[in-house]
Amino acid sequence: MTPQLPAAWTIDELLEATGGQLVRGRPRPVDGISIDSRSLKPGEAFVAIRGPRFDGHQFVEEAARRGSPCLIVSQMPVSANGAASLPTVLVPDTIDALAHLARFHRRRMGVPVIAITGSCGKTTTKDLLTHLLGGSATILKTHGTQNNRRCITRSRPPVGPYLRGSVGPKSARTGAPTAPATWR
Repeated sequence: MTPQLPAAWTIDELLEATGGQLVRGRPRPVDGISIDSRSLKPGEAFVAIRGPRFDGHQFVEEAARRGSPCLIVSQMPVSANGAASLPTVLVPDTIDALAHLARFHRRRMGVPVIAITGSCGKTTTKDLLTHLLGGSATILKTHGTQNNRRCITRSRPPVGPYLRGSVGPKSARTGAPTAPATWR
């Protein structure tokens, strides 16, 4: 039997995965995870990542306007509109929380993961393995380089009965296989 991917997150799962605290709001179902308020789809929780050029905490109102049912933050946002009513999960570090969410999701998928390391040839090897193991309809693979500074890919796994495995790069920092961080 081919494993089915969970399509949604509960607040309890978000709390378990991140170790965070629900500090505001009532639990709502979450359809996915996003770190970019510009591409966030209704139903996706917004993880406010702080980076060298932008701080995601500045975009919680936009995430609320776009239909986010939940915020995952490392500081309580000052909000006067939609974000003030959203369930808010407070974590010490949102990038670590994102990695914990990825690990939790990868484990609940229950599919094998192949991690590829090295200084050159990773993309070719990944594409060759994907082809040999069943083609793009049955294997999740990264498309291009969408990793963040913690080497967590932002690929979205397809929801359905066809996913048999995941092929992608291995984290240079932790040595662990990377897992999708933006899912629907």
